[in-house]
Amino acid sequence: MNKRGFTLIELLITLSIIVVLGVVGVMYLSDLRVHKILDNTTKEIVFTLREAQQRSISQQDEKQWGVYFENPTSSDDFYALFYDSYPSGMISKTHLQRAVIFISPPAGASSTTIFSKRTGWPTSSTSITIALFKDSSINKIISINEVGNISY
Repeated sequence: MNKRGFTLIELLITLSIIVVLGVVGVMYLSDLRVHKILDNTTKEIVFTLREAQQRSISQQDEKQWGVYFENPTSSDDFYALFYDSYPSGMISKTHLQRAVIFISPPAGASSTTIFSKRTGWPTSSTSITIALFKDSSINKIISINEVGNISY
């Protein structure tokens, strides 16, 4: 006798395989999403640093420009573009997404990078480290050397 169709065991095994593949796929896409957020945040910070540097080189508004980074203990981490001094000359303020945090400056501290007029050189070389909130071992380091080269 030749029966057609699937047995209950075959259907359960197939369904189990589909569920496992679906869970693995969702976990992979979620991980990929937070890594992309870290990459985009790094690029946005580098863009802001280069904008401050270019404004200093061109002596826009005859000012010296910089970027202020703050890692407060009671609110979201942020960075701000400013001229002359922070906060009186603040132009824009950007909060980090909740998936990303500053490692450097450390919690409760801040850091300021100011670029000289005409040369665009920073007042001192420095680095800013951002990381994933859930796993700080996954991080990006943005470096500004003494002659103004910005790398990550």
